[in-house]
Amino acid sequence: MADDSADLATIVGVQRYLANTHFASDTISVLSGGFANFAYRIHLNDPFEGKGTFILKYAAPYIAASGGTMPLALERQKFEVEALRLVLKMHANDDVITVPAVHLFDEEAHVVIIEDCGMDTRTLKQL
Repeated sequence: MADDSADLATIVGVQRYLANTHFASDTISVLSGGFANFAYRIHLNDPFEGKGTFILKYAAPYIAASGGTMPLALERQKFEVEALRLVLKMHANDDVITVPAVHLFDEEAHVVIIEDCGMDTRTLKQL
């Protein structure tokens, strides 16, 4: 079971949260480019479903880039997860866009773990 008391705004907290799960990781990288959430690339200790890396997004009750000074509703994460699932259904075999599959949605801890589309994947901001 994941540790819900971990501070997921830190790498150490993410490691603690993931310990004793399929997503346990000793190597975690902070991802840049985000604004609202804390985002990390987790390198699993043992592959899960044939994959060695995933992306973990943590939604704090504030905008991550604000350092805690700008509140933001946590419901945003439910909308993001639902949007990812719907768009993946619509574009599952699309060569133009890559939509990451949701592998875990922990509504209590405000964590989403999604497929890692790769370090070389272009983001929507780059288009």
